[in-house]
Amino acid sequence: MKAKLKMFQITPLNKQHNRNQFDCGYSEINTYLKQQANQSAKKSYTKTHVLVDDSTPDQIIGFYTLSSCFIKSELQELININAPYDLCGINLARMGIDKKHQHQSNAQYLIIDAVEKTYQVNKKMGVQGLFLDAKNDSLVKYYEKYGFECIENTDRKMWLPIGVILELVETT
Repeated sequence: MKAKLKMFQITPLNKQHNRNQFDCGYSEINTYLKQQANQSAKKSYTKTHVLVDDSTPDQIIGFYTLSSCFIKSELQELININAPYDLCGINLARMGIDKKHQHQSNAQYLIIDAVEKTYQVNKKMGVQGLFLDAKNDSLVKYYEKYGFECIENTDRKMWLPIGVILELVETT
């Protein structure tokens, strides 16, 4: 008997994805995916991307949502950038892995994809990095494994500077 390899892909969220069965254990994340993600994408506020297995492409293993963000002068000071105007970044606004698929390195696929998308956006318009707000201290430690840095004097705001992203993507 031949073992079947899992083949994952990350695609934009669409109506064929079964959002109702998704449960990551956090009601606010579940509610966003089930009730707001499609509307937000239609209005171009955010874009949500889902991780699926090719054998069950309608079942969402995990997802993340990206949006643009301004880096105002107060935040620029905290990250040692000095520009005379607001700059842009990419915000990893939401991310979740279905409880059935947690602790299997699936979040890694999503983070890598978000980093690659940030790299692609930077090639077209210039961004300063990928930002996120970690919900708790254990998530801070988790994101640090991927190179994210805590921004001092904030409530667990983190970023992956574009220089780090360029180095990561261009050397792999």
